[in-house]
Amino acid sequence: MTAGSETSAFSDFEHAGWQRLAGGYNTHFKQLVVQTIDPLLDAARVGPGCRLLDLCSGPGYVADRAHRRGAVPTGLDFSGEMIALAKQFYPEIQFREGDAESLPFPCGSFDAVVMNFGMHHLCSQEIRSRARACTAGVHRVGRTK
Repeated sequence: MTAGSETSAFSDFEHAGWQRLAGGYNTHFKQLVVQTIDPLLDAARVGPGCRLLDLCSGPGYVADRAHRRGAVPTGLDFSGEMIALAKQFYPEIQFREGDAESLPFPCGSFDAVVMNFGMHHLCSQEIRSRARACTAGVHRVGRTK
């Protein structure tokens, strides 16, 4: 198996899993992941008017909390099922289906970019290069201060 096919297999595995698990996310994961949202948003200095990208947004908990702080969030997730849940739960927030490793936004689109429990889902054997691809995209679309 080549590195490229291994990466693709891992991505396909992750995508299929999140498509399948989306319906039970609230029941099985919500209580865990919401505990870190406020410290995450505090660290990113998310407040009123902040243009925020919530990567691997899942059902939208981080984007919702940011919206309640007065920020203007956009959620991005590669699972269409997760995006459907996010849009159902938080119809006033923009959510898009897309790849965290290939961000579909122009340079400087956001004031802050956060990811809550997502980075470990991006990588298989090529953890360093795939994490670098994601963080390079974050630096490209986030505004430097």
